[in-house]
Amino acid sequence: MMVDFRTMGGSRMRFGALLLALVLGGCGDPGDGRIAFVSERDGNREVRVVNLRGGEVRLTSSEADDYPAAVSPDGRALLVVSAEQTPAGSAERMSLVPVDGGAAIPIGPRGARVRNPSWAPDGTWFVFEASSHGFSDLYRMDRDGGAVRRLTDDREGNFEPAVSPDGQWIAFTSSRDGDAELYVMRADGGEVRRLTAYRRDDWGARWSPDGRQLAFISDREGEDRIYLVGADGTGLRALTGTPRNAGVLQSAPVWAPDGQRIAYVELARGKRARVRIASLEGGTPASIASSADALAAGAQESPAWSPDGKWLAFSWEHDGDPELYLARPDGSHPRRLTRAPGADWLPRWVR
Repeated sequence: MMVDFRTMGGSRMRFGALLLALVLGGCGDPGDGRIAFVSERDGNREVRVVNLRGGEVRLTSSEADDYPAAVSPDGRALLVVSAEQTPAGSAERMSLVPVDGGAAIPIGPRGARVRNPSWAPDGTWFVFEASSHGFSDLYRMDRDGGAVRRLTDDREGNFEPAVSPDGQWIAFTSSRDGDAELYVMRADGGEVRRLTAYRRDDWGARWSPDGRQLAFISDREGEDRIYLVGADGTGLRALTGTPRNAGVLQSAPVWAPDGQRIAYVELARGKRARVRIASLEGGTPASIASSADALAAGAQESPAWSPDGKWLAFSWEHDGDPELYLARPDGSHPRRLTRAPGADWLPRWVR
């Protein structure tokens, strides 16, 4: 029988590559990736980026406090919000910062409120809230800073815009009807529709990956809790079965890429904050730390899913100095990402 050694060699190479991939996946290697975050190690708040293969760079350097606000869909740029105190009061402004290095480009207005940008999925434009012509309204701007368009005009304020996954809609919070409620409008500012209506506040809308639902926070039961509502305003329900008046506050909902899980922060009365993961199918929310884990100590904040949904980055404070960590959603393979005096927090995954 003739043997083709070239084929055997190719098979061995493919088998070797497969084995290596399995070993790396099984041992908890998160692969390539970078995470932007806030660091206070330099005296004020600056943005740094840690490479999961090793190494770290400082992305901003200013007298203002800088925060990583939104990574562009192509992963090449980061919108940074800078906040500073001036003789006239507080001032905020955005900059477009190349993730691979380069000068920060100031973009958009400067004012008392300039924050919460959200990218369109094609990365050609984004929306944000600003106080340029009132208390707080929503604006749309091209990536290069051009074609600025005001989308709302209400003296009571409009906040926290979020572009839908298909780029056709913008969800936001508005107090135009007396208290904070959720609304959606077309990406050009037209066809405004109210999604929630209750005498307490609803805010912080986050689109599901398929654009069919939004997660948001409401205090309608007297305690901050995460709810879900359909993009058409139907199907409103609490994410978890946490009973009323349980002394539990929920915040920071983040959809997993599969759209079937939501990571969030839970703060129970008398306990430290915990990152938990709830399934849309119901059941008891999971924790990234069990009582036997080292991660059970300290407080966990700011969960951020990896693009493949296999990892969660979060900040963990257990000795008065928050650091960034990485772990599987079940809490396995915890890994410390930062090691420096000064708080490191608010991770934003860069593709």
